[in-house]
Amino acid sequence: EGVITELDAECSESNEIHSTNEAGDALHDMPTNRHSASDSVFIVFTRDDGPKEGRKYCFKAETTRDMHDWVKAILDRKADYTPPEHSNAQKAQNALKVFYSSNAFQIVAAIAIMVNFLCNAVEAELNPEEGTRSAQVLEQFDYAFVVLFTVELAINYVANWFQDLVSDAWNWFDTIVVIISLISKFASDNPGLNVLRTVRAFRVFRLFKRLKSLRQILRAINQSLPAVCNAFFLVILMTMIYAIMGTTFIRLVDPENFGVFSVSMYTMFRIMTFDNAAGITLDLIDAVTGIDKLLVVLFVVSYQLIVAFILSNIVMAVLLDKFCEASEASKAEDAEEAIALLACATISALDPLLEQLSHIETEATLSRRIKDIFVFIDEDSSNKVDFQELRLGLKRLETDPPIDFSAEDFENIVIRRGFAQADRQMNSQGFKTFLDMQLKEFVQKQISRAVE
Repeated sequence: EGVITELDAECSESNEIHSTNEAGDALHDMPTNRHSASDSVFIVFTRDDGPKEGRKYCFKAETTRDMHDWVKAILDRKADYTPPEHSNAQKAQNALKVFYSSNAFQIVAAIAIMVNFLCNAVEAELNPEEGTRSAQVLEQFDYAFVVLFTVELAINYVANWFQDLVSDAWNWFDTIVVIISLISKFASDNPGLNVLRTVRAFRVFRLFKRLKSLRQILRAINQSLPAVCNAFFLVILMTMIYAIMGTTFIRLVDPENFGVFSVSMYTMFRIMTFDNAAGITLDLIDAVTGIDKLLVVLFVVSYQLIVAFILSNIVMAVLLDKFCEASEASKAEDAEEAIALLACATISALDPLLEQLSHIETEATLSRRIKDIFVFIDEDSSNKVDFQELRLGLKRLETDPPIDFSAEDFENIVIRRGFAQADRQMNSQGFKTFLDMQLKEFVQKQISRAVE
């Protein structure tokens, strides 16, 4: 329906010419002297001022009758369609949303966050006294970042207001961090609020919103937490059991480390992490006599074997396993999105030629075929082809349907992707690279459609 709602004044249909209503719509002829299969092809042009920016969509129906039904349905839908009216404010908001979502803006924001974090690290390292030159410079940087992040948040609010804004948890996090930064900055005279300045270090977490790889790690950790918590519960349970045993039997021998349950828990964690575990054990051995020395060794060693070597590693294994599962699931989702995008890609003007080339079995044969096509297109034998030569040469090729390579196609596929030279012409090598890339994308698109 997105194509239908932006339908402009013309659709091309083979063999017939139709006049439509006062809107000026028309159905134009396509060349039919090639093969009869072109009878079921029609092309839709979208409005130049619409979101699709005057793009061309080529469709091929199963039969000529289906093609007529499709064209009739599109024209009927267009006749009944009333374009939505957008106010200047809505247009400005849409433009601002495109600007905010652009890669350039997000990269600049990410760089600003990193530079701000480095400034916080430098300030913590230097710890300059108030009033010194270093303190003044760092304070000016902090003011600049507070203003910058406030402006960035304001742009986000205006661009994504309302549903897109409140439904994203990262926007809430950004809001809280910026508000706390403003309070700590402009209420710095209040000693009770100075603690809020430590929140500045948490600004770096805003990178997770902008970097997909970091968001993927967070999502994987979040999905692995339930299984990890179950395994970690066993560690806590065994530690509590040994802490109770230590408090019961060792508190009189070593009240400093086993006097009460809470202290015994901390001591057992120290033994688990080997934080002076040998020193604690040797002190206990020295404090007892006879068979109690062996019991102390069994107490400490059994705890380390069960908890430190077995259960703790189980926790790490579960974390790694679930993390890998979550990462694979995230990659699978990304792959499905990519496949869906490829499957939904519009038919390229070069598809009839690429369909022929895709059936060539060897690389050498493909290279010769591409070279022959270039020689056929290069009528003046200059070893270069411009847009007009390329367009006319492609149209002369025996393809079904004939190739209509437009100026827009040349600009988007050739110029913007760097296949042409500075004079906007392609040599034989550039032409081969151009067709190789187009053929690769065509095959990927066919595979994605098959998978879909």
